[in-house]
Formats: sequence, C-alpha cells, structure tokens
Amino acid sequence: MGKILSLAIMVCLSANLFAQVQNQAEPVIGTWEGEEVFVEQTDSTEHHISAAYIQLEPQVLADIDWLNYSPLDQDIPLRDDKNRFVLMWMSGSPTVKIGMDDRIVTFQGAQPWLLMAYMMGWTKYSLEHNYSADPVDCTTAAVTNVVKFYERNRKSLAKSKEVEKYAKMVKDDSLKKYISGVLAQPVATAE
Repeated sequence: MGKILSLAIMVCLSANLFAQVQNQAEPVIGTWEGEEVFVEQTDSTEHHISAAYIQLEPQVLADIDWLNYSPLDQDIPLRDDKNRFVLMWMSGSPTVKIGMDDRIVTFQGAQPWLLMAYMMGWTKYSLEHNYSADPVDCTTAAVTNVVKFYERNRKSLAKSKEVEKYAKMVKDDSLKKYISGVLAQPVATAE
C-alpha cells in the first residue's frame, strides 16, 4: 500500500511542479544528475523549453528500461528516484505528449504502477520512433508495455482482468487492430 501511495504522491507532485513551472515569469533552473534543466518565458509569452530535455532522452530511456525490468519489490529507493525523474521529464517534455483514451486505459484504478507502465511504454516508443505521436502505434506500444510489466510483476500486483484481456490480444497479435478500431470510433459525450 505504501508503494501505491508514494506513486500517487509523485504523480500529484510532478503535475503540481509542472503547473508551477509553466506559470513562472522568471526562468526556473534545476539540475538532474549534473544537467541543467530550465524553462524560460519569452516576451511573446510562449515557453521556450531548453535542449536539456533532449539531452536527457538517453537517461530517460535507460531509466524506463530499468523500471520495466526490475522487480517492483526490489531496490525501492532507487525505483522511487527513477520514477520521480521519468515522471518529471514526461511532464515537461517538449517532444513527447502522452495520450490516454479511457476506452482503452481501463486498468488505471487501484494499480498506479500499470498507469506508469503505460506512460513509459508510450514515451519509449515515441522516442525510439522519431518522436512519433501516432495514436494507434503509441497506444499499442503502451498497452503492450503494460502487459509485459504486469506479467513480470505478477507477485507484486493484484490480478487485473483488463490487462489479462490485453495479454490475450498481444499473444494472438490482435491488439493493434483492436486499438485502431476503438480509436476510430467517436468518443461518446454525456448530454
């Protein structure tokens, strides 16, 4: 339960930090592993995001791989640090914008690790494919990452019927077709 609470707090803090950074009139400067990261507001009120985000992409990819392949119940302080870094990077990245469709991301409920796995899968795919923003390809990669993360960490995660449904689609190679069909349908709006 402590892991879930700490991940939820990290998500809230990173969103709050990102909102604060965007609302600053003066440059905000911070460092991560010796790299300077800052956001400036130009005279035209458009935000200029430094090249430091792009320079950090190899570290983001390495941390995503570590988070994906390291068991949830081991190296918890290191996992927390890497999660915090990746979340902060994703929150401010000028190159990767993660999309989530509630018709597909049905597994986020009580398992925030699965939501993090989704965001990491999307980010990794986008970075490895020239900043792809294709919703079908990125969503397929994100859900596939959730399935693999879930399977590697079964002993630390509660059973998820939603993820197991996606695992069957990954196995029979029908996930991309399913996602494409769902995303092609208009989103129903409440009246």
